[in-house]
Amino acid sequence: MPAFDLDERLARDSLLVAPIGLCQLRLLNDCRWPWLVLVPQRNGVSEIFDLTPLDQVMLSFETNLVATALKK
Repeated sequence: MPAFDLDERLARDSLLVAPIGLCQLRLLNDCRWPWLVLVPQRNGVSEIFDLTPLDQVMLSFETNLVATALKK
């Protein structure tokens, strides 16, 4: 699998919290809002429907994982 290339703007405007599996969990660098972003590590993907069905399931799983951690 080819290496994942993170968009330069996202790299500049966010901090890597942790790689989860499919996604990188990133924190937007904006002190006004504590936004977490899940970035699927797939080149050429800009929408959820661009992901394979398996990757869509993994994204859903990882979203629930992060949401559960935030709720706690």
